[in-house]
Amino acid sequence: MSPGFGQRIRELRQARSLSLRQAASELRISHPYLIQLEQGVETPSEELIRRISSFFKVDANELVFIARKIDQTIQNVATVF
Repeated sequence: MSPGFGQRIRELRQARSLSLRQAASELRISHPYLIQLEQGVETPSEELIRRISSFFKVDANELVFIARKIDQTIQNVATVF
């Protein structure tokens, strides 16, 4: 799992001034699981990625790319199309 995903989630959570417990509650996950996501220990399901993107109002594809460690070249090509 890329630490970039966890860092991105932490940035989004902190930008809204949400505690781990508050964000976890909104995302319908446990706060220990959110901690594991932010630390890069766990990999989220696509369903959870979509919930996160919806809640934080960010592009789901961005989070999928980060979470799934898709090669940067592929990401650049996908952005063009």
